[in-house]
Amino acid sequence: MSSNYMVKSAAVSMVVSSILLTTAVFAAKPAPGADITNLSYVFHLYYDNGKLYSDRDYQIKYDVVEGKYIPETVGATPYLGVILNFKDKVIDTFKFDPGNGKISVKGPYAADAKVVNFFDNHGTQLLSLFVSDSSFCNDNDYCDQATGENDKTCPNDCNPAKTQPPLASTSVNPNPANAPNPPGPPGSSSASAKPGLMTILIYVFTGLAAVAVAWVAWRWWKGRSSSSLPADSGSMPMPPPPPVG
Repeated sequence: MSSNYMVKSAAVSMVVSSILLTTAVFAAKPAPGADITNLSYVFHLYYDNGKLYSDRDYQIKYDVVEGKYIPETVGATPYLGVILNFKDKVIDTFKFDPGNGKISVKGPYAADAKVVNFFDNHGTQLLSLFVSDSSFCNDNDYCDQATGENDKTCPNDCNPAKTQPPLASTSVNPNPANAPNPPGPPGSSSASAKPGLMTILIYVFTGLAAVAVAWVAWRWWKGRSSSSLPADSGSMPMPPPPPVG
């Protein structure tokens, strides 16, 4: 077998594996508009001697399947699954018997589920599985209808009593004099704010410097003017008296 054939085979295998992995990652998320009341979780778990693990043979540890969740008949010491939303509030629970080895546990689907915690019959938490990849409601107080959020699938975000985020105003102010001052750079204050101590000191020192420069200029001008004037009349010689006729 040639080395080129081996390289091509390895490349094809990598491409196929990538496609399968991508398909598996997105297979758990239902399409927008799906009837969430007709969906269920199937968790791929492994139980061994009182310990509960996610099944390592599954790349994705759970699936979202069609079919309304129907609580199973459990024994006297059932285990418990608790579903939390993005606000870390309990939105649903389900019971199941652990069995032995590989087990598939069903639970009710929730559009805003973030994590599912599993507890034994003594109330000890054994496992947590994050399911946010299959949730299209994120409990961010904004109703994003493009992702499938509505008042039925995502009441926390699409409650009619809540208002949508305000849109930026595009109206023109008819009175420019009442228009607000544009924001300055970070750390700067508005024009109507009172000047601080540093600003006042800068104004004071600037004024004093201007006064000093003006005084020096005035002294220089006065000295130059004095040197250009004629000598005092008291020091000039008296003219000779007129001749006597």
